[in-house]
Order: sequence, then C-alpha cells, then structure tokens
Amino acid sequence: MLLKEIIKQAFNNLRVNKLRSILTLFGISWGIIAIMILLGWGFGVKDFVSVGMSRIGENLIVVLPGHTSKGLGGYKAGRPITPEIKDIEAIKIQCSTVKYVAPVFNRRYDVKVGNTTRSQRIRGIAPETKTVNNWEVAEGRFINKSDMKERRRFVFLGAEIKKTLFGKENSVVGKELKINGIRFKVVGVAKSKKPQMSQINGPDDEQILIPFTTAQSLWGDNKKVDFLFIVPEDPGKSSECVKEIRTILAKRHNFMPDDEEALWIFDLTYYKNLMNIMLLGMNILLGVVGITTLFIGGIGVMNIMLVSVQERTREIGIRKAVGAKKRDIKFQFLAETLVITILGGIIGLFIGTALLWFVSILPLPEYIPLPQNSFLLTSIVIFVMILTGVISGYIPAKKAANLLPIQALQYERGEITNGKKIPKPLWVSKTLTGEMIGHAIMELRISKGRSLLTMFGILWGIAAVIILVGFGAGFNYYYSKEMAKIGEKLIRVYPGKAKKKIGGFREGKRIYFTDKDVRALNYSPYEISRAAPEINCGFPVVKYRNENRAVHTLGVVNETLEMRGFKIKKGRFINYRDVKDKAKVCFIGAGVKERLFGKENNKVVGEYLRVNGIRFRVIGLAEKKGMQMSINNSLDDDKLLIPYTTARKIFRKDKFLTNLLVEPKKKDRYKQAKKEINQVLGRIHNFKPDDEEAISEWSELDGYEIFNYITLGLQVFLGGIGFITLLIGGVGVMNVMLFTVTQRTREIGIRRAVGARQKHIFIQFLIEALLITFIGGIIGSGIGSGVNFILNKLPLPEYFPPPHTSAAVMIITAFFIISVGIFSGILPATRAMKLNVVESLRYE
Repeated sequence: MLLKEIIKQAFNNLRVNKLRSILTLFGISWGIIAIMILLGWGFGVKDFVSVGMSRIGENLIVVLPGHTSKGLGGYKAGRPITPEIKDIEAIKIQCSTVKYVAPVFNRRYDVKVGNTTRSQRIRGIAPETKTVNNWEVAEGRFINKSDMKERRRFVFLGAEIKKTLFGKENSVVGKELKINGIRFKVVGVAKSKKPQMSQINGPDDEQILIPFTTAQSLWGDNKKVDFLFIVPEDPGKSSECVKEIRTILAKRHNFMPDDEEALWIFDLTYYKNLMNIMLLGMNILLGVVGITTLFIGGIGVMNIMLVSVQERTREIGIRKAVGAKKRDIKFQFLAETLVITILGGIIGLFIGTALLWFVSILPLPEYIPLPQNSFLLTSIVIFVMILTGVISGYIPAKKAANLLPIQALQYERGEITNGKKIPKPLWVSKTLTGEMIGHAIMELRISKGRSLLTMFGILWGIAAVIILVGFGAGFNYYYSKEMAKIGEKLIRVYPGKAKKKIGGFREGKRIYFTDKDVRALNYSPYEISRAAPEINCGFPVVKYRNENRAVHTLGVVNETLEMRGFKIKKGRFINYRDVKDKAKVCFIGAGVKERLFGKENNKVVGEYLRVNGIRFRVIGLAEKKGMQMSINNSLDDDKLLIPYTTARKIFRKDKFLTNLLVEPKKKDRYKQAKKEINQVLGRIHNFKPDDEEAISEWSELDGYEIFNYITLGLQVFLGGIGFITLLIGGVGVMNVMLFTVTQRTREIGIRRAVGARQKHIFIQFLIEALLITFIGGIIGSGIGSGVNFILNKLPLPEYFPPPHTSAAVMIITAFFIISVGIFSGILPATRAMKLNVVESLRYE
C-alpha cells in the first residue's frame, strides 16, 4: 500500500468518529505539551541555578580565616590563622594548579553622599577580581593596575548600591563620596548580578570596590588579607588545587596540613556539582512523568487502532485473500498509528512552543526561573513522539497481521467475542444495583487487555498527581523544617547608627542595646510575643583535656532554646537561676561535642571545659541539626552557649548586648512585628521608626513569604500537570466506553425492548466507567504513596527534599478519582441512554 493511501486511510479513520478522534489527538498533544512544559521548566531551573551560582565567579575557591584544631610543635590548638599578602605570591609560584589569586580586604564603614550617611560593606580588590568574580561594567571602567600602583582613591559600585547612594541618577561616574570620612571618586558602575545564589558577605550588587592597596594603606596593616578568591587552572582538578593550597599555607603558617579548621577553604565547584546532580535527578523525574503522560496518550491511540482492527476485520480478510502479506498489513496499521501520533504531536509541539515563549515574555519576578525551549528539548520530544507511535501501533498491527483470512471473512460486526469463552458472573444479585455492578465487572473481564490498558491511564494519572503534588508539598515541608532548625519565627535585631535627627541628637549617633530594650519589647502588647538578649563572644579557645578548639560562643537566656530551635538530647538547657547567678555552665552543640569529646564518648554532661582558661561545667547537649539554610557566623551544631550575664561579665565587661532575638506572635504578621520593634526601640533611643540605619532586622521570614508563593505555585503547577495527565486517562476511559456503546448497541436495544428504562442504561454505563476509574485510582494511589514513602526512606542528600504525602493530598486525589470517573462516563452513558430502541435492534 502506498504511503499516500496509508495517510488517507488514517485521516478516514479520524473522520469516521470525530469525537473519539479529537479525544485521542488531545491525549497525544497533551503528552507532548507536558514533556515540553516539565522538561522546559526543568532545564530553565538548571540554567537559573547555574547562572545564579556563577555570578560570584566560575569554578571559584574561597580561602577564609580559621583557628587551628590541632597543636604542632610548640604551637597550641585554637590559634587564629589569617591569610597574608605574602601568601599570594607563594601560591602563584608554588601552586601549579592555580590560575588566578585575588585578595580581598573586607570592612564596613560609613559612606556619605551629600547629607546622607550609611554603613556599607567596602572591599579592597585587585584588577584580577573582574575576571575572577565575573564583574561586567555598565558605566565607566573597573579598578586597574595603575589604580593599584598609585593607591588611587577610586570606587567601583555594584548595581544596587549605586541606586541606594545616588538614587535615580543616570550617570554617576565622576561623582564623589566619602568612605570613613575620606573622599573617593566613582570610576565605574557594574551591571546587575541578579539573581546571585552564592555570595560572601552580601550580594555583589551591594558592594563598594576600591583598590586593594588603597584599602591597606588607609585601614589595613599591610600584612593580613580578609580572604582570597582563587581560580584553578583546570576546573576538573579543583579538589587537587584545594589540597595543594592547604599544604603550602600549612607550611607557611605552621599548622597541620590535615587541619581543615585552620583555614576554611570552600570549593564552590563541589557545591555546584552537588546542585547539578540534584537538578539532574529532578529533570529525570520530570522527564519520566512527561514521557509516561505521552505514553498514556499513546494508549488512547492503541485503543482506537484496536477498535479499527476489529471494525476492519473483513477488509483485512479480503486483502489477505487477494495476496497481501503479513508485513503489508502490519506496515499499514503501524503507519496509520504513526500518522495519528505525529499529527497529535505536531499540534502539541506547536502549542507547547507557544506556551514556553509566552511564559518567557511575562514580567515575572527575577527569582522565578523561566522555562526554556531548546534544540535538545525539541529533539527529545520528536524522538519520544515517534517511539510512542511505534509502541502504540505495534500491538494493533501485529493483531491485524495475525488474523486468518477465513476467520476474518466470516467475521460479523457486533458483540461477539471471537470464539472466546464468555466468563461466568462472579455473583448473582437480587438487587438491580448489584446486578449492574456484576455486569460491569463481567464486561471488564471479557476485554481484559483493553481494560488493563485503560486502567493504566487512570493509574498513572493518580500516581502522577500524588508524586508531583507531593514534591511541591515536600519543598514547603522541607523549608518549614529547615526554618524550625534556626528559629521558626525568629527576628534578629542588630544596633546601628541613627541617621535622622530627633531633638538635640546628632546624625550618626551609635545605638547600643541594653536589658532595658529587652524589657520594653517583652511588654509590647500587640505583635511581639517575646524578646531575648544575646551576646556574641566570638571564637574563644575551648579546651577539654588534650583537645583545643576555637568555638563560636554565645551568651543566651532560657528562652533561646525555643527561639533558636535547639532541642535537648541530654541534660538540660540554661535556666533563670544560671542567668541570675552568672553561673559558669555551658550547653554545647552536637558538632562541638564531636570535636572535643569524640563521636563515641557520650558522657559529656557533668564534664568540665575551659573557655579562654575559665572553667565551665557542661549541663546539656543539643540534638544534631545538620545542614542549615542559613548560617550566622557558624552552624548551630558548632556553637557553645553560656548564660548571657556570664558572657557579659567575662567577654564584654560592660552593660551592652550584641543583638536581640525577637519572636512575633504570628508568623504571617512578622512585618507588623518589625514595625513595632522600630517604634519601641525608636522611643528608647530617640530615632525615627523609618530610620533604616538605626537598627537592622534580619529574619528567614523575609524569604518565607516569597517562598510560600513559589511553593504554592509549584504545587498548583505540578498538581495541574498531574490532573491533566489523569484527565488524559479519563479521556481513554471515555474512548473505550464510546466504543463499547457502539459494540453493544443491539444489546442495549434488547434490554430496552424487555423493559429497561433510560436511567437503567445510563447508570449501567456510568458504573462501568466509575469501576475502571476506581480500580485504577486505588492502584495508582498505592503506587504514588509507595514511591513517596520509598523516597522518604532512601538516604537522599540533606539538600534534596523528598515528596511529602499529606491527608490533604489524599483527599484531593479521592476527589479527582470521582470527578474523572463521572467525566469519563457521563457522555458514553448519555449516548447509550438516548439510543433509539428500533434502530438499536436493527443495528449490524
């Protein structure tokens, strides 16, 4: 048969039953659209994360100061180690794996433009920083070698700090500003680096850059460096580069080469690779969901072709009788299936491409990744589309090719079973409903293959809803759990400088927190639940027997336990009596315990430590928190907590606090709580509540609101994909039921003739559709919940949130099952009910 005739026959098949054809094409089209949306979004997220992580620099290694954890020679553990200017040249000469080394001088100073003064981060940098940190110039130029050599007082501004300091001025090159009272000239402005996902001491858009030599001559000691940015010669050998750097610096600073705490060296390539692995897993999952969705559409094509084989049985017999071979028949039906699949695929490809383009031009927030269309995505779609057509057409083509000419010529169209035994009823019911259900089950048993294929569409649709919505809920659950680790409703408040005058107070007056501030916030009656003092003691040397470590130490009160999300594993937390008595007791994090006492030693409560030589008794051990989404100077596992009165007596020797911890009454009203904090503290310290420089507030809740919208959108998006996938399964059920109505037309006529009413016929076919949907839905619910359960039990990385199956998801799923069952059965049942009795009895 010529290809032209095959295509013509395929279109004839589509025209014979337009509704069934439209539904079948819709299944294929949606499968293609699902793949494009899911994989397009997956690719978009991958590129979004990749670009966001590379904003700070490609294949970057960061070297930060630390404290020795091991003694060497006459040097004791706990000694501070800081990179030095001379280390730069040593690394360049001795490290063959290093390509660039860029030193950074990092401070916070007052910056004045006109009459406005702000406290801002200042970085002293070298010209190599432009390449190392991926800076792009929007206006003017970057810091160059001449600026370094002559120690010029020039600044290069990040995109956001330029707006903050100069407002909406178009050109600021040549303008002047004062840093710590010293005049500087602006020589350039950077292009925006948003979205920046990796950062050191704040986003690059908010940095003020000056020549490194200028910073050192004005405010440095011409010896030490705050941190180093290093780029390896070969990105694939970054781990070797880290080892080489540590070995060289260990020799120069007299610490053990295996002491990882002496200098904190972060290989950002390692974290980027971890993220890529996670995103690859996500893309594979999304691809599997999309491809399976397309295969469900392929099942619809398979069903329509099986029907076509049955309807054209006599035609096949005649063709075989006049000499057609098996391969001719097989090729014909396979080609017809491919034509139908490709037609639906082209429609889906066009719609999917249009949707991706439309979303890409929407003015969405910069933190939302855009889906991407690409040659790779289109190639995947076309390959899967052709594969689906081949798989969908193989079984019908094989069935058609295997028909014997004699049986095919004798075939009578109707409700015969082609010689198969009609199964016996499973029960005999005395009620009409029971009889209808029994008849529906018998119909499924007569056509087992078709019923199973149809059920698979429902099964996968339900499983897809549970898995996809579960992943959306998993992200939300994961974020909430991570927030609880560091304080579910915690707001940290830090003192600054009052920018605006009130009464006789001068501009730039420094704010100092005391116990009076804590009492005032605790008496605040509206939005604030409670407040607590905190003192940052830095990294004193903590000694236990022969072990010495520099440990981040905080002075706290008993409310800190809940406010910071600590949980007690052993012993107790700091109480009111400890605070009142200025007791020398401490509560240690899980990481501190492992570093000082070892992993095996669990007898820590009651033991004594020396903190800067002063004896403290361990009263409690915290449960391990693990990885945190936010780090404040150190992981909470690596903190040592003591009464804040003790900390103030030993470490500060004044009445002031480092910062305050505040908890709002309700999480969703944290912004109102922030306003109340400003008002209360503004009255005490005489600054205006809108003065952003007087105090600074930091909270994970700032990102929680945005994240809630993102996760809600993610759940709706993924749930919508799952629901439409389920709907495709419902379309498959409808297709089969429409064919069943045609196949059983004479049976319907006979039943009507012997007294069955229209409503009985309607209920009969609706029950059959609901039964297919219900059985497939139950199995799909089990599979979806099982997959989610297994993923939760697998030892996945901490940063990979597994899907979360909740009661709400299961209720939504049950509603979907019932809705799709009614949707898929209502049209065939209505058509069966409205058949004319006389015409049905005459039907051949």
